[in-house]
Order: sequence, then structure tokens, then C-alpha cells
Amino acid sequence: MSLARICSGSLVAAVLSGCAVPSAPPQNRRPIRWIMVEKRLGDLLPEGLVGDGRADLESALLALEPLDAEDVSWEVQVDPHDYGVEVLEILPSPRAAPGETVTATVRVGRARTGELYRLIARAMRGDVELLGPSENTVQGSAPASFRFTSSSLGRGGIAIDVQRVEAPGR
Repeated sequence: MSLARICSGSLVAAVLSGCAVPSAPPQNRRPIRWIMVEKRLGDLLPEGLVGDGRADLESALLALEPLDAEDVSWEVQVDPHDYGVEVLEILPSPRAAPGETVTATVRVGRARTGELYRLIARAMRGDVELLGPSENTVQGSAPASFRFTSSSLGRGGIAIDVQRVEAPGR
């Protein structure tokens, strides 16, 4: 027997001894594909026995796991109504001096009457500071105000996100 054949046989045995054998999928589920995942040895072999000795339960192995159709099918509910934020007024002016307090009055664009919305303001730069609450809850297209200031020149301000609030009992 040649040395190359013995080495290649040993190499294959060494590689196979390090691979984790996945558990068979349940009989009523049929995998649509297999995915490679990294798992702890302790998750695959709780006793930690491999071959003639013990192995480190914290070591990581690559294993194949079945991916069933049920694993990738889910129901997504999206509100098709497009909300936005409309700026009603900026005081004292859109071009404020550093350190000057600016008040922005906004409302939910395309708001539905009777619906509750949460408006959340966040600074667009590190030198912009919100003065007062960063969140306001409004009903319908009622206005909300946010106050902020900037310590430097240049384009700075706040960004306002809108979220529809689910009423309890819906």
C-alpha cells in the first residue's frame, strides 16, 4: 500500500471525525434545503464523548441543519397607509444662530381622525441637543412641538419619526 493512500485515508478519517452528524428531521417534515450552522459541541453531544476520549463541550463545530418550509413561511402584516411628518412652523427661523432655541411644530401627514400617533424626535448631529421631551403622542393630525438647539454653525436639527399607536382592546 502506498504512503499517499495511507495519508489520504487518515486525512479523510480525521476530517470526518470532526464533523457533526445532524439529527434526522421529523418524519412529517421534509427539508427544502440544508444550511450550515456553527454549534457548540455540547449542544450536539451533551456527554462530550468523541471517539476514544472526551472533547471540550465549548468548542465550535460546523453542522448541517434541515430548513423546512415551515421555518421560512410567516405572515407579515403591514399597514399600507403611508404616514409622514409635516412641518407646520419653525421659530424663530429655519436659520438659527448657535445656542439659539428653536421650536419646530409638526403634525402627522395623512393622519386618520381618531388614531393615535407617537412622534419621536432625535438629534441629527452630536452638537444638537433636544430641550424637553423627545416624544409626543397626538391624536389624528393634532400638532406637536419639539424644542432643540445647536452649539455650532451648519446644517443641524432634528429628525422626527412617526409610529401609529395601537389602541388597547383592538
